[in-house]
Amino acid sequence: MKKVLFAMLGFLTVNIVQAQEEEITDSVQWLSGKIETAETEIGLLKKLKFSGYIQAQWQKADTIGSPSVAGGDFKGTDNRFQVRRARLKAAYSGTNSNIAMQLDLKDDGSVKVKEAYGIYTEPLLNAFSLTGGIFNRPIGFEVEYSSSTLESPERARVLQTLFPDECDLGAKLTIQAPKTSSWNFLKLDVGLFNGNAITSETDKFKDLIAHLSFKKVLMDENLQISGGISYYLGGFASPSGTLMKWNSADSTFKADAGYKKGDRIDRKYFGIDAQISLNSALGLTSLRAEYLWGQQPGTFKSTVSPKGAITDTKDYIIKDTLGNAVTYTATVKPDIYLRNFNGGYVMLVHRLMQTKHEIVAKYDWYDPNTDASGDELVSKNKNVGPSDLKFTTIGLGYNYYATPNVRLSVYYDMVSNEKLNAKYNKAVIAENGVKNYTSDLKDNVLTLRVLYKF
Repeated sequence: MKKVLFAMLGFLTVNIVQAQEEEITDSVQWLSGKIETAETEIGLLKKLKFSGYIQAQWQKADTIGSPSVAGGDFKGTDNRFQVRRARLKAAYSGTNSNIAMQLDLKDDGSVKVKEAYGIYTEPLLNAFSLTGGIFNRPIGFEVEYSSSTLESPERARVLQTLFPDECDLGAKLTIQAPKTSSWNFLKLDVGLFNGNAITSETDKFKDLIAHLSFKKVLMDENLQISGGISYYLGGFASPSGTLMKWNSADSTFKADAGYKKGDRIDRKYFGIDAQISLNSALGLTSLRAEYLWGQQPGTFKSTVSPKGAITDTKDYIIKDTLGNAVTYTATVKPDIYLRNFNGGYVMLVHRLMQTKHEIVAKYDWYDPNTDASGDELVSKNKNVGPSDLKFTTIGLGYNYYATPNVRLSVYYDMVSNEKLNAKYNKAVIAENGVKNYTSDLKDNVLTLRVLYKF
């Protein structure tokens, strides 16, 4: 009987041990699966990066209603609080690919897409990359330079005019040798774009942009030299069929009989840019410059590149049923004015020794009509306006990098405009709405800004 009991006890013990071993094995396998899943998720999180920044500012202009490119015109006021930019970006780095999406949160409560693009780099030579979606136009330096890093509050006037939103919808090919190659210092970007900034296409024409650039690091990385040349060939359909060209003989715009509605009107830009940075005992000093020239089509009122279908407004005076004069504003398809232009900037940035203090000096200009001076603009014709006047700006600023995530800035823009000679026909000046431009506008702007980023 004892033998039977011991046998039964042994049998139960063996089964219990086996069951415990199987349970432990199952637990280990479950835990291993969880660890593998966690490692996979951590790996994905390492490839995904979130970033963002907010630029909160207060501005004071010389006059109420002052026109400005420092964050837009002052409408009904001479001072304002703004959230100039609020951006949230997600970027993913995969195998031979990158994806990025950025939202632009406006202080009026609206939310817009700022960037949405993907990049694929072929794995064989690792020298050719294809980018598609909404991304910065590959031209010059400052257009692609991040607004969160830019030492002045805004980009140069000529860049804001030619490239509103900085970004466009399109595709580009980048050719650059891998980092291990001695030719890595050269890069070529060539792309095709809608040409309407961040809006849908409105015609069949596409814009070509090319930028050949170089970057060299010398003196144990204490000296960096870079630069490039740019070319832009774009255009849009003529909305009215009338193209006005400058006639030097008469100092006036005249209609070109060779154009009709829907014909392509070209815009051609050429550009050069250069940058040099030197790190010395005095601190980090950077000198940058860009120069652009070419032809820019616009309307009578504006030379800003279009962001969609080109329309304008015109006031008509009609009489109501009682015979009273009433002003009626209608949307019209305007005539296009073709102007030769040039513009650019020179910028000096110096970080004082190894401190958190930085000083900035910037000179920029934009001459939308290089064929005419201020006196010519009203001497012989009635079809010129503020869009033909040259503007120059001297900016002086100070940045304090309080923490890696916070920067405090004080910046003062001193703006000068080409002046119209008041001795010419006053009726012409009043008719074209340029009477305020017979003297220098009171449009200097002081900007106090705090940048928060993560």
